[in-house]
Amino acid sequence: MVEKVYQFIKQNNMLKKCHTIVTGVSGGADSVCLLRILCEIRTKYNLPVQIVAVHVNHGIRGAEAARDASFVQKLCMHLEVPCREVCVDVPILAKQEHLSEEEAGRLARYEAFEQIAAQYGNAQEVCIAVAHHREDQAETVLMNLFRGSSMKGAAGMQPVREQIIRPLLTVSRKEIEQYLAQIDQNYITDSTNLTDIYLRNRLRNQILPEITELVNEHAISHICAFAQTASDAERFLDKLTQRVYAQCVETQEDVMRIAIERLIQEDIFLQERVIYQVLIDYAGKKKDIYRVHIEAIAALLSQQVGCRVDLPYGIVVIRTYTHLEFRHRLVKKDIQEQTPPLASIDIQRLRSLQIGQIYDVVLRKNVYIENKLKKIDKISFQRVQMLEKDVENRYTIYFNPYFLQSDIIIRSRQVQDHFFVKGQYGQQNTKKLKKELIDQKVPAQYRDDVLLFAQDKQIFWIVGIRKCVDLPTIQYSGSLIRATVTFM
Repeated sequence: MVEKVYQFIKQNNMLKKCHTIVTGVSGGADSVCLLRILCEIRTKYNLPVQIVAVHVNHGIRGAEAARDASFVQKLCMHLEVPCREVCVDVPILAKQEHLSEEEAGRLARYEAFEQIAAQYGNAQEVCIAVAHHREDQAETVLMNLFRGSSMKGAAGMQPVREQIIRPLLTVSRKEIEQYLAQIDQNYITDSTNLTDIYLRNRLRNQILPEITELVNEHAISHICAFAQTASDAERFLDKLTQRVYAQCVETQEDVMRIAIERLIQEDIFLQERVIYQVLIDYAGKKKDIYRVHIEAIAALLSQQVGCRVDLPYGIVVIRTYTHLEFRHRLVKKDIQEQTPPLASIDIQRLRSLQIGQIYDVVLRKNVYIENKLKKIDKISFQRVQMLEKDVENRYTIYFNPYFLQSDIIIRSRQVQDHFFVKGQYGQQNTKKLKKELIDQKVPAQYRDDVLLFAQDKQIFWIVGIRKCVDLPTIQYSGSLIRATVTFM
């Protein structure tokens, strides 16, 4: 059995770069077997690792708990292994955190393991070994399936997860007991394990024995084999998911966006995996993220522009023309509120510019450009000799400052904004800014980020979108003012 466990450790690279193994030891058969095997492997294969035992007293079983702690201390003394005892009042912790005692105890153990492991080095140098075996794996898979699980849950426990290693995951409870009998090693039996007060105990003591007796004697092996297949499939699917993720997901400051056109090329199964990954990346956690949330987001792919889904942690996903946007919910502004201007350009200053002279206005603000937010560096005003048609673009305009009646206000949109457009017969018609932004398919959540050049309520340039047809470009003294927006 020692050789079997050692090969499993090597196969899964459990001790790569590890110089210390922090081992949880309760005194039960599984953890005692783990400690003895690790010590034997260290000696037999001359491994340069330190082993440290950690015993957690849950504050539940009184004299029994004291007996367990004493047993572990004596065992560690015999093996010449350092032993650390941690006492936690699990019943109080369970009440404070609104958890079952079983779950609170599990969290307390891992927290104790991690705290002690941190005293010996970083997570790459120190492993935390726990004594889960094949029956534990079968129980975990069934529990996950009964509660409702993804492929990852069906894969059960992994041999290595971050700092945690599970060297005994390849062996059965029967093999553990046989090994302990061979080396004449006794152990403690926790009386709570013999009762059915915990759901996992009922599964272990009643359900699994009946399955192996009535359905198939190799049921546990088959469940573990299925978990391995699910783990392999999950690993493969994760690679596919990451490939699609890299092709269709972008992050800009506090917004994440999924390109709809790229995502819908994939099967719905892969679409939902990408959506799930984006959601947990944006939320920074997996807790309280459920399948119903993923399905609601996926449904946006076939819904109208502007549809949205409100999610936990103040997250909202909005369907735009081209993307699914993940952003934090904002408090809606009063539409009557007048946003202060970003800059006011003195028209007399522009009129006084000499040929070639430049007047720069530094803004450093995010504005809506080409379906996303881009940060402006500056706006440059320069008096130029002639209208250079070849350099006109959505970020450059020419105008005669003597035809403007007041200072130029650079700002975001306000109520009743409008501008003039040329009608069918050459006449000037008024068009509301809101209607123009809708026609240009500017998403609603970005309309306050559009940069405008205005005089009072009249807009003469919607930066990156269009300029007003009546913008005066009659040259004065053979020259014009050229305004250019540049980005960082």
